[in-house]
Amino acid sequence: MSAQPQTQAPSRRRVWLRVFLLIPFIVLLYPPFYNSINPTFIDIPFFYWFPLAMIIVTAILTGVLYFLGA
Repeated sequence: MSAQPQTQAPSRRRVWLRVFLLIPFIVLLYPPFYNSINPTFIDIPFFYWFPLAMIIVTAILTGVLYFLGA
């Protein structure tokens, strides 16, 4: 009989941590949420700087979740 590798199901904690990765994606899927000029940041309209900020937030969130073991 051959030994089969056992795969462990991800714990509930890990699943919930992965859900946090969906939040920036869902926010950016709905443009009316951030389709405005104000507030501006360094004379850049909100419509431009908000998605760029979400890229940075997503990268930080991905790094944190990686180190937490998700």
